[in-house]
Amino acid sequence: LAAHRVLPAPGREKNAVRREASARLSVRVAPGQRGEDLYRALEAVLLRDPPGGVKVSMRLLSAGGSWLYTPKGPAFDAADRAYEKAWGTKLVQIGVGGSIPFVAMFGERFGDLPLILNGVMDPRTAAHGPNESMDLALFQRAILANVHLYAELAALPR
Repeated sequence: LAAHRVLPAPGREKNAVRREASARLSVRVAPGQRGEDLYRALEAVLLRDPPGGVKVSMRLLSAGGSWLYTPKGPAFDAADRAYEKAWGTKLVQIGVGGSIPFVAMFGERFGDLPLILNGVMDPRTAAHGPNESMDLALFQRAILANVHLYAELAALPR
């Protein structure tokens, strides 16, 4: 759960009770969960018993779905080989990204095809944050891994 924007804006804070405040929440859904269902669950908790007479209102701006699959078959075996060539160690599959809206959409539309989503982060990446970064050597190794992946996929029987 992340608050993207909270009023007052940074630098405008006061040590006083404000008449009004707002927040925009961005929440990832779990595998098999629908965005609308998560919204209703959040609504039930946040509206149940606000403290001190605070009035809380919510509105859903958008909601996405989720997608989960088991990574198996020749394309995933090819990925294992390619990443091991580039990194010198076996690939670790951690199963994230299925709540990214376009991934869920691809999964629903092309569920019979292998969908390989790869992400590379180092401890200081701060993915999707204001100071997002990636070590250049790590990025070069990720490129190499994908070159090997394309070669492995091209060698698969059709």
